[in-house]
Amino acid sequence: MFSLNIWKKIYPLIKILAIFGFLFLISFFFENIFVIREIKIDSQDLKGISKLYKKNLFLLDVNKTKAWLQILNPKFKEIEIKKDYPNTLVIYSKKRKPLANLFVGEGFLIVDEEGVVLEKTKEAKSLPRIDFYQTLSYLS
Repeated sequence: MFSLNIWKKIYPLIKILAIFGFLFLISFFFENIFVIREIKIDSQDLKGISKLYKKNLFLLDVNKTKAWLQILNPKFKEIEIKKDYPNTLVIYSKKRKPLANLFVGEGFLIVDEEGVVLEKTKEAKSLPRIDFYQTLSYLS
């Protein structure tokens, strides 16, 4: 057996090596197993999906990702994100429905029931037309 003096000298070194080994195994586990390799979506129109690949699923903040996707995709009223471990992200979305053509100087803004602008167009769609009492800029 080891003498007590040798054990006192070696024990801290063994502790440090064990901690580093444990941290290495954890980092390997999280980096390689929980990487997003598949994204299941119900709409092919969602923008920004490709930037989610190869991110760590375990560390992904669902609320921040949802807010970011909603900023990139104003045509969608609702976006829900679910993690399907070990490496799949599932995204459900609900599109906004166009309600009216809002006439603005040189064209139209297509808006939904909440007044969210879905797109700009030069030609009116087959929706009711709204003429605002003030002139709005098509460019802004």
